[in-house]
Amino acid sequence: MNDRGGLTAKQWAILIILGLAVVAVLFFMSQVIRNAQGDLATVSLLPTPTPDDTPTLMPPLPLEPSPTPGFSLSMAGTLAREVAQARDLLSRWETPLTPVDAYDLSVVLYRRYQAMPPFPLSEQTLLEIVGLWPSGLEALPDPVMQAQVAPALYFPDEEQLYVRRDWSGDLSAIRTIVAYSYARALSDQYGNFPRLQAEPSSLDRRLALEALAQGDALLSLWLYEGAAPGSPQAVALTEAVAAAILPRWRTSVPLLDQLAQLPLTLGSTFAEAQYREGGAALMDEAVRRPARATRQLLEPEIYATWATPLVFDPLTVDLGRDWVTGYNETVGVALMTFILDEWDSTGDITPTVVGWNHDLLQTWEGPEGKRVVLWQTAWDSSTEASAIFDTFVQLAPSRLSGKVTLTLRPEGVHWGRWWSNAEGAAYLYRVTDRVWFLWGDDVASVVEVARALQ
Repeated sequence: MNDRGGLTAKQWAILIILGLAVVAVLFFMSQVIRNAQGDLATVSLLPTPTPDDTPTLMPPLPLEPSPTPGFSLSMAGTLAREVAQARDLLSRWETPLTPVDAYDLSVVLYRRYQAMPPFPLSEQTLLEIVGLWPSGLEALPDPVMQAQVAPALYFPDEEQLYVRRDWSGDLSAIRTIVAYSYARALSDQYGNFPRLQAEPSSLDRRLALEALAQGDALLSLWLYEGAAPGSPQAVALTEAVAAAILPRWRTSVPLLDQLAQLPLTLGSTFAEAQYREGGAALMDEAVRRPARATRQLLEPEIYATWATPLVFDPLTVDLGRDWVTGYNETVGVALMTFILDEWDSTGDITPTVVGWNHDLLQTWEGPEGKRVVLWQTAWDSSTEASAIFDTFVQLAPSRLSGKVTLTLRPEGVHWGRWWSNAEGAAYLYRVTDRVWFLWGDDVASVVEVARALQ
C-alpha cells in the first residue's frame, strides 16, 4: 500500500470522516444560535433605572412603539438650516440627534428629573415659605405622560436633541417641535445660555435667562413658520411648544402648571415686544447682552439701559442657639408679582411692583418648625416704595393664621406697622426707597428681628 505523506489510506479516510463531522457540528450550532437570536426581544439601549425606596415614576412595562415612523430623521438637517436662515444666522455647531422611542424618552426624563427637579418643583422651598405650596402635596413629575405627548425634546445643558422615532402623530407636530429645538440650540450658541445658567446666580437671574432663551427660540420658530409675532398662528405654535416641553404632573396642581408656564410666557411676550419695536435685530442685541433680572423682560424699554441693581446683605440676628439661618434668595419682580397675586384671595388688590431694584428673602428656622421670614426690598424711588408698602399693608394679615389685627408696636420697635395674635406677628417698615416686610409664627423672634431693623 502506498504511503501518502506518511499516512496510510485508512488513516486518510479516518481524517476525512472527522473533518466532515466537525463541519456538521458547526453548521448545527450556527442554526441553533440563529434561532435563539430570532426569539430575543428588542431591548432599549438605555438601561432601566434600578428600583430603590424612591417612589418610581417609570411604567412597570415598556410602552409599545408605533410600527409607523412619523418623521424622517434625514429631515432634521434641513429643518436646522431653514430655522437658521429664517433668523439670518449661521449655526455655530451641529446639535447631536438621538432617535428614541417613547419608553427611552421617559427614561431620559426620569433620570433628569431625579437629578434636576423641573421648575417650579425646584423652588418648592420658596413656595412653602410664602405659603403657596399646598399642605401635604407630594408633587411628582410624570415623565411617561410627557414622553408620550412630546415628539422631540432638546436639553440645553446636554446640547442634545432627542427625536421620537416611533411618533405616529401629525407630521406637522413633530416638525414644529424639532424646529423649535434647533431654534433653542441656536439661541444657546449665540447667547451662551447653558454656561450662564450653570454659574452661581440668583433665582431671578436664572428665571430671566431661561425666559430670554425661550423667547428668542420662539421668535425664530415664528419667523420660520411665517407667523407674525402676536398672531393667532404664533400663539398656536407657542401652545404646541408648551405642551411638549413643560413637565406633566402625576397629581393635577394648577399652581405648578401656571408657574411652569411662566418662563415661556415671559419670554414670548418680551420677544413679541422686541420684534414689534425693532425687528429680529433688536432681539439679537438682547441675546448678546443676556438679562440680569426679570424686570428687564417685563419692561423692554429699559432692557439695555437698566443699571446693575442694589445688592442686599442678609441681616444677621442672634435668635438663640435653637435657631439657624435658612433660605436666602433674590425672588425678583416676576415671581414677586405672581406671589402677591396669589396672596390676594379676594381679587380686589392690584399689586404695584413698578420700580423694583432688588430684593432678598431670608428665613430663620427654629424649634418645632417655627419660622421667621424677612423680605427686604429696594425701589427706584420713595414713590414706588410707598406704593409697594401700601400693597403689603393690605396683604400682611394673610401671612398669619387666624384673625390678625393692627396692634401697638412692641417695646424697642419704634417705626412701622405691627400686626399680631397668639399665632405670630407681622411687621412692615419703610425708609425712603426701601421696604422691609417681616412675619413669623414666633412673636418673640419676630420682635428681635424687627428691633435689628431699627
